[in-house]
Amino acid sequence: MKEKTTYCCENCFTDKILKQQIKFHGVKGSCDFCGAIRVCAYPIVPDKQQLQDELRGIIDLYEPAADEGVPLTEALIEDWDFVSHDLQSHLGELLHALYPQPDNLMAALLSGNVKRKDFGELAILGGHSWSEFSEHVKRGNRYYIDYFQRKALDTFLSAVCVSVSPKESLYRARICHNGSGFAPKDMGAPPGLLARAGRINPAGISELYLADSEDTALHEVRAGMFDIVTFGRFQPQEQLTVADLSAFSRISPFADAISTESVAVNHEVLREMTAEMAKQMRSNDDPIEYVPTQFIAEYAKTVDGIDGVRYDSTLVKGGVNYCFFNPNRLRCFEVRTTSIQGLSYVYKSQVKDPRQNTM
Repeated sequence: MKEKTTYCCENCFTDKILKQQIKFHGVKGSCDFCGAIRVCAYPIVPDKQQLQDELRGIIDLYEPAADEGVPLTEALIEDWDFVSHDLQSHLGELLHALYPQPDNLMAALLSGNVKRKDFGELAILGGHSWSEFSEHVKRGNRYYIDYFQRKALDTFLSAVCVSVSPKESLYRARICHNGSGFAPKDMGAPPGLLARAGRINPAGISELYLADSEDTALHEVRAGMFDIVTFGRFQPQEQLTVADLSAFSRISPFADAISTESVAVNHEVLREMTAEMAKQMRSNDDPIEYVPTQFIAEYAKTVDGIDGVRYDSTLVKGGVNYCFFNPNRLRCFEVRTTSIQGLSYVYKSQVKDPRQNTM
């Protein structure tokens, strides 16, 4: 009697590269692990080893650890983001199905506790956490960091670079306090003497902040009711390259451009770096809080071929912001001035009313 083939599916994973492998080598069917039906399913058979090879590259980052470690399934879920929620409770079953006749090392990893190997020489921050780095550059020495690994960060910056076409329109908004609006020549970056510290630029350094839409640009200037606002539409003078700092945490450990070991040792720092870019700041917050992201952006400025950075808006879901290091490489083609006629607030109670009876 022919043995029944077992299938895992594209819904078992969140990583794009693993999904692509399953779509390329899979068939339409049902999943024996997450329970999905009518999906692209990967047959677990001896003559198909693509998915096994991809996962083995991650598993080989670990070593047996006796009592001091954690089970392999727990380590993979805690350390990485490629396992879907529906698969988590069945991950052990999937691994045993993928590796039915494991070698001695794999058998030890599957059956006992594990810990991640030490790849400290590949660490961007030399083994220091993002919070330690942040405190160092904010209150220690922001101009010299002896443990900062330039080459390691270069690799990740290259991996998140995207092109901005001369045909692409980007936007800036400016509040007009005199009510008359601004001409295109007045919509560029402020001169260095007037440049305040931002999420990307240190004070005194003139850089051009733009957004993917007028709506994102409007939220970024925090316009109020009845404010007069001018929108400027910009386009690059030539094709430009920006590093997408919001994509650091989405770098796949299965990508060919970066070693799995390098992604492994920097995964947590990259995730924290992305979170820092998405941290909401209030207008009265201390500008020193921007220093860690300014440091990363200022370093990106030194990398040949990078013209700016982009990052997710903290004010508009799905909105994207850009900062270009050389404002002269973009031109404001047109402007329009309008009046803000309505605002919408979303809020939740967080602070207890001091007048409320506490008895």
